Amino acid sequence: MKNNTDRLCKFQVDGLLFVAGQIPLVPGSMVLLEDSLSQQVILSIRHVQRILQAMAAEIENIMQLTVFVAAQDDLEPAVEATKQLITRKDAIVSGVCVTTLPRFAKVEVLAVACEEVPILQSGK
Repeated sequence: MKNNTDRLCKFQVDGLLFVAGQIPLVPGSMVLLEDSLSQQVILSIRHVQRILQAMAAEIENIMQLTVFVAAQDDLEPAVEATKQLITRKDAIVSGVCVTTLPRFAKVEVLAVACEEVPILQSGK
């Protein structure tokens, strides 16, 4: 039987690429990373980046990121850490505090990207 998890984490509609929420699971072991919040953000975004690469896109294609945290005190640091990792400066990064996340992670990141990086014209 073929593994269907690949289809569950990403999909594409009309030139937009949607990446489901990614938590900081260590590849190979699928164990939750127990490091700091910033390290959890880095690993979660790395997962998003690899999924986008599998869809023939890059991190520069990200238009919107939503960062979910389980603790109110983590909201601002998680959003700021995410903004530092995203190369596209006009990407929208928003944060949401929720009661709990899968596997009790500190952070979860989901993304919306475009198939092609649009060329922004300044002054218009």
